[in-house]
Amino acid sequence: MPLRDPNLAPEEILMSESQERMMAVVEPANVERFMEICAKWDVLATVVGEVIEGDRLIIQWHGETIVDVDPKTVAHEGPVYNRPYHRPPGSTTSTPIRLRPCPGTTPPMGSAPH
Repeated sequence: MPLRDPNLAPEEILMSESQERMMAVVEPANVERFMEICAKWDVLATVVGEVIEGDRLIIQWHGETIVDVDPKTVAHEGPVYNRPYHRPPGSTTSTPIRLRPCPGTTPPMGSAPH
């Protein structure tokens, strides 16, 4: 896996926002084409794993298992933030927003005429 800092520990790699990673799951038959598309747009891409049979998310680092969990725990059971919010002073709850369609487009069905 390409790293900005080669001294990062595995847990730092998994949690580091500075790594700016995205993950794509690509069928093995499509990996070559996927890599071509990434190269075309100058996007660094590396194959870092594979989908296997089973119901575990297993992450290994240099042959050592560092994560072995139910995938739901990282995909669906993560923290949920219920942060307080309020309207800025002076705003109203009924301020309409009027958008004009772009030239050459058709407004969506059911939208108000302009």
